[in-house]
Amino acid sequence: MSAKLAIREGSIDEAIDVLRRVPELFSGDDDRAEFARRLDQPSALILIAESDGRSVAFKAGYDRYRDGSFYSWLGGVAPEARRAGLAAALLDRQEAWARARGYARIHVKTRNRFVAMRVLLATHGYRIVSVDAPSPDTPLDDLRLSLVKTL
Repeated sequence: MSAKLAIREGSIDEAIDVLRRVPELFSGDDDRAEFARRLDQPSALILIAESDGRSVAFKAGYDRYRDGSFYSWLGGVAPEARRAGLAAALLDRQEAWARARGYARIHVKTRNRFVAMRVLLATHGYRIVSVDAPSPDTPLDDLRLSLVKTL
């Protein structure tokens, strides 16, 4: 029997609950203040993916640049829920939400080490607009990629 999947708008606390189960992203720090700083505003969107009623993935963003674009800030899928298409479903839902509200573009940043995210973004039409190396000896995996998709 397959799991019952649902995507809905959620809260900062629900997103943090999922974040704590995403080993690649969770730093062990108290992330609530940073989430509130970025997402406690009318332009913010927090999407939660549930499997059988349990939150297993999230995607959050907000109007960072105030230039007609939406910034897809952070997202993750708990290891037990991977390979079920949740990241793509969340991305599709976020794009539809942003398009319906008149945003012209979506910005996203990722690290070079997150290959699955790079592939997902590329297959959804996101294009690299810049690469940042914080220092000349930055390892390739730590390069910061900025991508944009026109809606």
